[in-house]
Amino acid sequence: MTQQKGYQFRTELQYEKGKQVVEIDSPSFLGGNGDRLGPMAYCIAGITSCFIATFVTVASSKGIRFSKLNVDTQCDINFAKTFGVTDEPITEGIEFQIEVESSKGQFRLGSWTVANSFKLIIFISHS
Repeated sequence: MTQQKGYQFRTELQYEKGKQVVEIDSPSFLGGNGDRLGPMAYCIAGITSCFIATFVTVASSKGIRFSKLNVDTQCDINFAKTFGVTDEPITEGIEFQIEVESSKGQFRLGSWTVANSFKLIIFISHS
């Protein structure tokens, strides 16, 4: 890592209409400076993005369009296993709190019948 740059890893990612440089740094207890988001933050953001894309795709395939969609993701990380201190899992799971609005009125989404506005909390566990 170059101390002057403030990150451990830099990569350029390409997408359909351009590219973006991403700089990653680990927390100080993992050898970084904590100056940028760490690898786990990018993993959680990626999981959230994939989950929400699937959620919207399934809704869209049923003719449901959302006028508002917010998601808050919670994932508690336990780095003790990284240091060989415990055999506990790095995380117990990930929680998505999804808030949506739709002008469709009442509709079915999977096994749920919901009104035009709802808040949904989903916890996905490894066990």
